[in-house]
Amino acid sequence: MFKTEDYFLVNPDSLFIEGFTLQQGHYVALRPEPDGWFFARFLGLHLGVVDGWVRLRAQDGQILSTDRERADQEKHRADTESQRADVEAERARRLEERLRELGIDPDA
Repeated sequence: MFKTEDYFLVNPDSLFIEGFTLQQGHYVALRPEPDGWFFARFLGLHLGVVDGWVRLRAQDGQILSTDRERADQEKHRADTESQRADVEAERARRLEERLRELGIDPDA
């Protein structure tokens, strides 16, 4: 029989979390820490609710990003880099234009 060290039940409507840990072959209820989060020993992470979502938190208090959040962050980074490249290309185009106005061949 599969026996995980800790397991958690989450009510999807209320987001109420119950945690259980295996002790001497039986599961006993875990108590949340004073901040309301549960420590998942097998993950080395905390489990709790943030802004209506069940989330994982590292020991240092940082909320772990979801796949969607990481994808959104990467898209934002790519968009920012694209905008920066567009600004740089426009700056180069204006510089070339100004050099031509001054009678200087920018390709020489």
